[in-house]
Amino acid sequence: MKLTTAGKLKKKRLSTEELGKVEPSQPSHLSPPVSQPASSLGKAKAEAEAEAELVQSSQRCRSLSKDSESLEVAPAEPPTNLAQSPQPSTTTSGPPRSDMRSRCLKLLKEKASAFSAKIPASSQSMPPPEAWPSLVTPCVLLVCNWELMERIKRLSADYAESQAQETKLRSLAESWEKEAKAVKAEKSYLSEQMTKVLIELDKSKAESEETRSKVEGVSSMLEGAMTKLEGARTELQLVAKEKASLAVKLEWYEGDELADEM
Repeated sequence: MKLTTAGKLKKKRLSTEELGKVEPSQPSHLSPPVSQPASSLGKAKAEAEAEAELVQSSQRCRSLSKDSESLEVAPAEPPTNLAQSPQPSTTTSGPPRSDMRSRCLKLLKEKASAFSAKIPASSQSMPPPEAWPSLVTPCVLLVCNWELMERIKRLSADYAESQAQETKLRSLAESWEKEAKAVKAEKSYLSEQMTKVLIELDKSKAESEETRSKVEGVSSMLEGAMTKLEGARTELQLVAKEKASLAVKLEWYEGDELADEM
């Protein structure tokens, strides 16, 4: 027994619902490996913008696929007398589904080529458009959209973290610059103080040399005075000896005079 259009649509919807219940796992040829965060902020911005454009193109393709499904003829109730009633027409008023899929695939490949051209060669993680499947189903587009959104969230978090680190590093650099200026000012002040101390040391050294020369002169004068004092002491001793001899002579002379008077 041949399946009617309603039966085909019901079978297709059931298979789509079963696929939706299964946890989405992206094919190996479509899964862009999660690369480490971009080494610079410019690469992260370019990659995020390109991926946002790719997400928009995938959403556009998904809407086109939904439009193509809605263009199909709605299922009619099967007649009771199959021999007398005509068979339902399977033709569609809109463009064929294969043409819509080809247009969707072409648009997605063009956006992917633009995405690959924007990001650097070192950070390209998407496969070339030639390696994509020939048929892009809504389930695959949903998986791609979900994984791209997750990756954009990770890149946004990495970008915010890098911005926070940059702000922190800038504040640290400013504080270090202030400390360097303070150290430089203190160094100049200490240099001035050192120069003043050296000048004072030179002055005190000159004064000490002058005082030393004066002390040496006074010492030489004292030595001369001591020599003169020793000479005077010797003369005094000689004078004392002469005085003693004169006293003895005077006593002897006085004794002689007394003897003569008696």
